[in-house]
Amino acid sequence: MSYRDQSWEVRVAVLGDEAEAVFESVYPHGFVRFGLRRPPISVSKLPPMIRYTPDYLTSSGLIEVMGFGRDQTLKLKLEKETALHMWSQIMPTRFFIWDRTNRRYGYVDIQGMTATAHAHGALERLDEKRAWFIPADALEIEWATIESC
Repeated sequence: MSYRDQSWEVRVAVLGDEAEAVFESVYPHGFVRFGLRRPPISVSKLPPMIRYTPDYLTSSGLIEVMGFGRDQTLKLKLEKETALHMWSQIMPTRFFIWDRTNRRYGYVDIQGMTATAHAHGALERLDEKRAWFIPADALEIEWATIESC
C-alpha cells in the first residue's frame, strides 16, 4: 500500500520525518525549527497561514520541507500553496524537496513551484482537499544526490 493510500493515523506518525532529517543533515547553514510539528491541538481549526507555517527559519528565508516516493509525484494542497505565498510576503520562502526513490534533493522557491504546478500539474483530491499533483520530472530543480542518510 502506498503512503498516500494509508490512513491519516498511520501517515501522521511519520509525517515528514525522513525528509526533515535529510534537510537537517544537508543544509549547509544555520536553521531553527519554525512550523508546527504534530501539536496536541486541532490543527484543522487553525487559519491556513498558521496551519501551514513553514518548517524551518534560516537567516535567508523560510523553508518548507516536502517529499515524494515511488510515484514520483509531489502533492501540494492549494490552501498550503496560498499560505506559503502569504509567508513569502514576509520572508523569501522555498521548498526543500526530498525524492526518497532516487535519493536526491533540491530547492525551489514558492513562485517557481506555483509556475510549475500551473504548467505541468493536475488538480486532484488529497485528504478531501484540492491539491496539485506535480510530476518530479517537471520540477525545475538542480538535484543533488545523497548516498546515505
